Amino acid sequence: MKIPSIQGIVVATVTPFDAQGRVDAKALAAHTEWLLARGAHGLFCCGSTGEGVLMSTPERREVAELTVRQAAGRVPVVVHAGSVCPVEAAELTRHAKEIGASAA
Repeated sequence: MKIPSIQGIVVATVTPFDAQGRVDAKALAAHTEWLLARGAHGLFCCGSTGEGVLMSTPERREVAELTVRQAAGRVPVVVHAGSVCPVEAAELTRHAKEIGASAA
């Protein structure tokens, strides 16, 4: 994965969940649009504010996919792929590359 030059304000996004404890795709899309409308230069999903290390691997993959899809190339998307498990970290990094994230 070639790391792009990322400058400006890169926002650590939140991960919204619905009342059943599932990732709320609609709320995530709306929040992404809200951030972009207010001038965010990039998005950092599943990291600090998104609490990726507290989510399951499938949830982290879903959030990354939703964020990349919603950003639609308008800004870089950095996916947090860190884990205490090296195999999981490698899997999440590969996934970020496959879905077109700017960096992981």
